[in-house]
Order: sequence, then C-alpha cells, then structure tokens
Amino acid sequence: MKEYNAFSFVLCLLQTAVHNTSSRTLFLRQFALILVFEDTSEQVRLLVSKPIMLSAQKTRRYTRVGLPKGMIVAWEHSGNRELSRVSVLALGGIFIATRNPPPVGDMIRLFFEVPGGEVRGRAVVRDSQHGKGMGVEFTAMGQDARARLNQLMKVLARV
Repeated sequence: MKEYNAFSFVLCLLQTAVHNTSSRTLFLRQFALILVFEDTSEQVRLLVSKPIMLSAQKTRRYTRVGLPKGMIVAWEHSGNRELSRVSVLALGGIFIATRNPPPVGDMIRLFFEVPGGEVRGRAVVRDSQHGKGMGVEFTAMGQDARARLNQLMKVLARV
C-alpha cells in the first residue's frame, strides 16, 4: 500500500506600510502569502512560499483640489520666467501645466495670487511630464503666504 503525505496550505494576509521619504507619501501594500507544507510522520517541511500582491494604495499627506479653469502662476527656472496655469492645488504643492517643464529635482521660484494676497515661495520639481506639466512640492514659503494658502484650501475643500 502506497503512503501519501499530507499537505497543509496556509494563507496569511499581511499589510505593510512603506514611507517614501522623497515624495513624503505613504504606500499601504496588502499581500497574501501562500505557504505549502508537507507533513510526514517525522517532520513538517516548507515546500512553497509565494507572495501575492493584493493592492498598492497610495495615501497623500494633503488633500488635493482640482482647478478646472486653472489659476495663473508665475514661475522662474534658471533665469527663465513663465506664466502657466495651475490645474491641481494642495498645501504641499501644485501641478503646473506647461509644455517644457524642468527636470525632476530642479528648484523653481513661484508666485500666484489667492484671495487675501499673494503666495511666493520655492518648490522642487517632483514629477515632470513633457507636453503636460510638472508637479512641484513647496520647499520654502513665508508664514503669511502659508496662512493664505491654508485659508483658500479650507474654502475649496468645502465646495
């Protein structure tokens, strides 16, 4: 008579949080781990260990608000000055629509008007898409400008 080994299957659901320090975002990764064990009378041995990705959910530090009509921003890079439209606004940065954005990692200076005054600051290019625009992260901004931007975001978030 042939003896058959018993196999055990274990499914483990795991969730990890990965913090991306360069973009200051948090990725939640959920995955399953399938474990197959062989159970003989003498020992239990792991035969297969296979991870399966279930989801990769990205959470942002600040709420973003789309601006369908855009908002004008003046910006400067390497001595060149441009006027462009802002299509997405957040406390952490903006997306500027422009055909020839600077490369990722370059610094820009920017200026735009909000109700109550102006916002001036510096930003680093985090995403550069030729023909579309650039996502920039604010790196320096005065307290008054930050307060005006914060107030505008509160109003826009309610709409």
